[in-house]
Amino acid sequence: RYLAIAEFGYMPDAGRNIVWYPGYPIAISLLNILVGNFAVSAILVSLFAHVAANLLFYKLVRLDYEKETALRAVWFLNIFPTSFFLQAAYTEALFLASLFGSLYLWRRGHPVFAGALGAFVTTIRPNGLLLLPLLALEGFSGKKKLPAVVGFLLVPLGFVLYLSLNYFLFDDAFRFSQIYEAYQSQVFVPPWVGLQNHFSNLRHATEWFGYFDTASLIVLFAASLYIFFKMRKSYGIYTLGSFVMFTSTSFILSTTRYMLAVFPLFIVLGRIKNRYLILFLSVFFFGLMYHYATLFWQHKWAF
Repeated sequence: RYLAIAEFGYMPDAGRNIVWYPGYPIAISLLNILVGNFAVSAILVSLFAHVAANLLFYKLVRLDYEKETALRAVWFLNIFPTSFFLQAAYTEALFLASLFGSLYLWRRGHPVFAGALGAFVTTIRPNGLLLLPLLALEGFSGKKKLPAVVGFLLVPLGFVLYLSLNYFLFDDAFRFSQIYEAYQSQVFVPPWVGLQNHFSNLRHATEWFGYFDTASLIVLFAASLYIFFKMRKSYGIYTLGSFVMFTSTSFILSTTRYMLAVFPLFIVLGRIKNRYLILFLSVFFFGLMYHYATLFWQHKWAF
């Protein structure tokens, strides 16, 4: 889908591509000016962004923890069962690199640059909007008032651009929601309704994916409480906000993949110091990643 948008825009395919945000296709198109091949450009964007995400995540974690914890957090991010999406033509790597960059700049006292990069985050995926409460809870202290306010207000402009694109092409700023409902049988619902539907469908499930989504949601919710009370409140709210976004749909799907964007989870794992537990988790994650990556490259469903 992203390759088609980068090469042909949103109008082919009856406009159904509008559900995919423009940030990643824009990056592909820009790099393609030099490369001359959209598929290669997409992979290169993800690879460059993956490297940047690792470096920025390390620097971000180092603001709060020692070197060893930061290295372990980066390690677990890269061996998570769905981390192969970071090297594929998907948004995960670019989203994380931009998110880490924006948050790091904000915490280091550069709010306007943080906001400008945050605006790009909200052109990549809808959960980029979670950067708003994240930055707000990180606070405005130590920053000049006007630059901080300007930087904060820049963040949602990427989402506004996406809504404007919907309106310009289809005379409806929320056209994407209609496409979700018409072609993917998904509508936005309160999270308790999404969870109720999920557990109702789970009773009749014939595939194992639903159970992984269930386990992922349980981990996500429990981790949000731990992170809020034991680590940084801003990171806890970001994690809980991710849980709410993932469950605010009539059909919960791909939660294990989307968890890659919930970076505080990997800081929790990075805080583990027991070498036997680290070894166990590493082997377990590697095994699952190999299995899912194999399915993915065989063009089978793998989140």
